[in-house]
Amino acid sequence: MGNPNHLEINAGDDTQMWIDISLSMKEADCPNGMQRIEYLKEQTISFIEAASKYDTNGVDVGVFGIGAKHLGALTPAQARDAIMPLTAKDPGTDTAAALRAAWKIHKAKTNEDQTVCFIATDGAPSDREDTKKALREIGAQQDAGSEEFSVSFLVVGEPNADLKAFLDECDNTLNAKDKNGKDIDFVDWKYLDKVNFLEAWVGAVHD
Repeated sequence: MGNPNHLEINAGDDTQMWIDISLSMKEADCPNGMQRIEYLKEQTISFIEAASKYDTNGVDVGVFGIGAKHLGALTPAQARDAIMPLTAKDPGTDTAAALRAAWKIHKAKTNEDQTVCFIATDGAPSDREDTKKALREIGAQQDAGSEEFSVSFLVVGEPNADLKAFLDECDNTLNAKDKNGKDIDFVDWKYLDKVNFLEAWVGAVHD
């Protein structure tokens, strides 16, 4: 089955990264004792630098906690100034808002065939049912097998059993249907500290 933490992104795919800014992201349990939010910010900047070779329009970056906010499509030159000031301050994790905002951005780009959306978070959503509803809504607007819009949750920090159980449910038992009523599987999850953004497009080099 290969490495479950391997990222598969193709040249030409549009990419998004959504950053959890809830209070728990202050926890310092990431590599080198970094706070989760600080580690995620550095990884996001690295991701944007790697993506720039293949996603030339910039990576759409957003934040979510209490609601969700799109920061824009960031190039490497813009990334550090936009991302480094972010702080973990919100008393909530509105993952559903991030998903709906991500889908809206995707649909607004009529020239983009496929989008890979990363949701980087350290905890289960404040509203699990609404998050699953948002995922099902997105699935219902796609064709099964089209890979039009895929969602990959990136777990930040030490494994959280509550979050893992929720993500396993989204990955394996979401029961999403496409617009033709057929099963659609477009959600997975990985650990952020085990993915390699620099190698994410290795396969795409040969496309």
